[in-house]
Amino acid sequence: EVPRAVLFDDEMAEKIISFIIEHEMVDTLLVHCYAGQSRSRAVGAFAVKMSGGDNSRYYKGTIPNQYVYDVLEAAWFRITLDFKEVSK
Repeated sequence: EVPRAVLFDDEMAEKIISFIIEHEMVDTLLVHCYAGQSRSRAVGAFAVKMSGGDNSRYYKGTIPNQYVYDVLEAAWFRITLDFKEVSK
């Protein structure tokens, strides 16, 4: 257990996705978290995948936090679905 750590949620996921979108033109995003382990790795893996890249390197060695990755993926799905609905 990490002091002051909070459970990752949809609001955090949406903020991260917005940040990635706003900075899509940069070559590198620095991702870190309080403990600096599996959550940040999950965000990095998701950012690469969201941008159309191959995130397999994030799964070598330490495994990304699957819960965080799943929350990000679900939020991205909702956002893209909402965008498609608005675009009709």
